[in-house]
Amino acid sequence: MANFVYLPLAYAGGLWSGPDGSDSGYRILIPTRAWAQTVWAAVGAGPLPSDAPLALSVWTMAFGALAAWAYRRDEGERFR
Repeated sequence: MANFVYLPLAYAGGLWSGPDGSDSGYRILIPTRAWAQTVWAAVGAGPLPSDAPLALSVWTMAFGALAAWAYRRDEGERFR
């Protein structure tokens, strides 16, 4: 199941084009591209764009809220 989610995100984020690949505006909105740009900057393969950490923060908050909602929903139904 994880590959069904990750592979389309990797393709849409342009991970197979590398750090020198052409960047279009929507790609930074995809979490895999923002993470890749952060890693590429850490190893010295390119500069860190200022919007990559912001995009990762937004995705982290969104998925954290989804996980908290799912946890509360599961606990509420299981132990009533």
